[in-house]
Amino acid sequence: ASLAGFGIAALAASKLGEASTGPRRGAASVVRRAEEASTKAADDSDSDVEEGEAEQVVEVFAQGLVGGESAFSTGTYNFDPAGFAVRFPQYLPWFREAELKHGRVAMLAIVGMIVPDFVRIPGPPECYQSSVLDAINACGPFLLPYKFERFPPWFTDPGLTFEHGVLFGPFVFCGIIEMVTTYPKIIQDVTLANAGDYRLGVNFLPKEEDKAKLVRLQELKNGRLAMLAFGGAITQAALTGNGFPWLF
Repeated sequence: ASLAGFGIAALAASKLGEASTGPRRGAASVVRRAEEASTKAADDSDSDVEEGEAEQVVEVFAQGLVGGESAFSTGTYNFDPAGFAVRFPQYLPWFREAELKHGRVAMLAIVGMIVPDFVRIPGPPECYQSSVLDAINACGPFLLPYKFERFPPWFTDPGLTFEHGVLFGPFVFCGIIEMVTTYPKIIQDVTLANAGDYRLGVNFLPKEEDKAKLVRLQELKNGRLAMLAFGGAITQAALTGNGFPWLF
């Protein structure tokens, strides 16, 4: 009888122990699952932030180059119909280099189209007293010894030579300057920071970054306008054969 009572007492004690430890084990498992859920939520939040940052980087037009600002509002006008900024991002510095150079040359060219009709300097009449187009034909760097035809004469006369005009010297000089200034950039590679920068006129840039950015934007927009203006001016001059304002 004593052994049976002892067994019953031991069984009762074990059941009481399971009853007392069961809630603690359940609470611990609930806490562990809550911690795992919190960690997973934090990881998902971090991944969402990283994806949002990646999308934001992709949405920046032309890697943040100046030039997309609208001239008539505070917004931007990102004009890239061919998608060069997206298709060839590695060439963006060279695109900006070319745009700035063409814009600067066009600004000089449009001035050279207008000023000679009002101011003349002494020189040969065929170069300095005629219209701009006639002066180019008479004194350009290369004088073509024939009129424009469907089949140029060098197809039948390989020994045909071209004469050098008065402007051949300045033409060669500009070519040398172009090679000397461009070759280092080819070796060192052009970046978004130094595209179009030849350290000329940097002393005139404002010290404040926002004002310096405005000056760069003004140069870019004036260059774009000059390219359009010169294209229209030279076309009109060729059609009419007259000087400024190149009307019939």
